[in-house]
Amino acid sequence: MSGRKDWDNATTYKEGWLYKRGKIRKNWLKRFFVLRGNFAWYFKSKKTNAKPQGKINCEKAIVKDSQLKKFCFSVKERKGREYFIYGENESMKQEWKEMFELISQGKKPIDKRDPWVVVDSKEETNEKQNQIKNEKQKQNEKQNEIKNQNQNEIKNQNQNQNQNQNQNQNQNQNFDDSSATDSESSEIPDEGMNEGDEWSFGFSKTN
Repeated sequence: MSGRKDWDNATTYKEGWLYKRGKIRKNWLKRFFVLRGNFAWYFKSKKTNAKPQGKINCEKAIVKDSQLKKFCFSVKERKGREYFIYGENESMKQEWKEMFELISQGKKPIDKRDPWVVVDSKEETNEKQNQIKNEKQKQNEKQNEIKNQNQNEIKNQNQNQNQNQNQNQNQNQNFDDSSATDSESSEIPDEGMNEGDEWSFGFSKTN
């Protein structure tokens, strides 16, 4: 099967930048990797329509950790060379290493539907955008819920204050009316009183 057919008739599982050790000089080269079908293709740039620098046959390959570099692992072809690859961090290393392992075991990562599986870079971007959008929507809903609760609490407080004010006004009014009535009933007429006469409330007039 030709290299072109290996590419055209396959599905892309994951793509991204990694570092690969050179075959002759043993220096580390930054390459754009594409896991497609049973192969890991690597390019000098993200232009995957250009000629690849090479490909790794992952079918029945041996994938394991390597101590050559931090965040490094190796892929040993069944009948070929051993490739040393590393990522920028531990998370990246583990994602790629697990993808290589799945393909080497004859499994299709797309069927596992693990959270880290990427079928296509555009799909990954869209999925992340949707996740961010959903999270923002949930945050907005929560904020609106809190806002409505606060508004309802303020409204209830205002209603209670108005009710208390009305009750106080009614009580004051009743008190004023009662005081006026008491004042009128206790008022003593001054008819027949001469200047200098004394009056003792509840008793008869004294001489």
